[in-house]
Amino acid sequence: MDDPTNDVSSLIHALTRGSPSEQQTAIQTYFTSSASFSHPFCRTGSFEGSRYLILKIYQWYKILSPKIELEIHSVAFDPKSLVIFVSLTQLFTPFLAPIFANRVDLDVKLRLIQHRHTGKYYITSQTDLYTIDQWVRFLIPWGIGTAMVCFLQFLATLGCVLGAWVGAPITWARERMTGQGQGTGRLGEMRENGIGKTAGKATGAIEHEAEKVEELVEEARRAALQADDERAEATGLELYGKMQFVTT
Repeated sequence: MDDPTNDVSSLIHALTRGSPSEQQTAIQTYFTSSASFSHPFCRTGSFEGSRYLILKIYQWYKILSPKIELEIHSVAFDPKSLVIFVSLTQLFTPFLAPIFANRVDLDVKLRLIQHRHTGKYYITSQTDLYTIDQWVRFLIPWGIGTAMVCFLQFLATLGCVLGAWVGAPITWARERMTGQGQGTGRLGEMRENGIGKTAGKATGAIEHEAEKVEELVEEARRAALQADDERAEATGLELYGKMQFVTT
C-alpha cells in the first residue's frame, strides 16, 4: 500500500466481496508471506507461507456468504507504530440459511511493515476484534444471544457492586496499614484536623511571626539611635580636644 489510510478500504472490499482470483491477488499483493490472522473462531499463527491459510479463510468466508454487505465507518492509521484500525459493520448472510443473517459491528487491527527502499506498506497481521455481544450472533441469532450476553453482563456488574460493598473493610484496612489515608507532614495534618483548623493554625502562626518581626525592627532602630549618639559623643570629645590643643 502506498497510502494505508486510503488503500485499506479497497483492500477490505476485495477480500470480502471480490472473486477468488481477486482475493488471491489482494493477499499476495498486500500481505507478507508470514502474515498471521486472528478471529474469534479461527487463527493461523505466523510462519513462512501462512498467508496461504488466510487466503483459504477468506475464500471459505465468501462461500458461506456469497453476498456480503459492509460499511466502513472510520479508518485510523498510526504511522509511528504502523498500526491501522478500521471500524466497520457487516451483514453476513449464510447461503444455506439466509434467515440467520446477522449484522455485526467489529474493529479490524492491521499491523504493517514499511519496505526500506520502495516505502510501500505490507500487512504482517490481521486481528478481527468483536465484542462478545457481537460474535455471539453467529451462534445464537435473532438477537437472542445478544440479550443473553447483556443479561449476564448486568449480573456481573451487580456482582462487582456487591463485591465492592463486602470488600470495603478490607480496602480501608489496607489503606490504614499503608498510611495512604493519613499522608505525611502538613498534608496529613490537614486531612486529620480538617482544612479549617489547619488554616486557623496557619493564620495564628503568621501573626506570631509578624509580631517577632516588628520587635526585631524596633530593636534595630534603637540600636541605630544608640550608635548615632555614641558616634556624636565621640566626635564632640575629639573636637573639644583639638580646641584645647589650639588654645594652649
